[in-house]
Amino acid sequence: HLVLVDNGRSNIYQDDELLDTLRCIRCAACMNHCPVYTRVGGHTYGTTYPGPIGSILMPHLMGLEETKDLPTASSLCGACGE
Repeated sequence: HLVLVDNGRSNIYQDDELLDTLRCIRCAACMNHCPVYTRVGGHTYGTTYPGPIGSILMPHLMGLEETKDLPTASSLCGACGE
């Protein structure tokens, strides 16, 4: 048996602005450079994926109402993308 779980990823795949989030391999390299994550840690995010990628990915998977504070947990320094 093979079970595929979408979790809303097909909706993200159709959005050109969000498509890059699906390319993340969850290596956690972004967390090593994120000033917000290094100060507050992963448990404060309260989601499966903490850190910079979780701030972007989880609101789309869980809904913005449940994760409304996550997108603001970023300094927009861009270190995670370098």
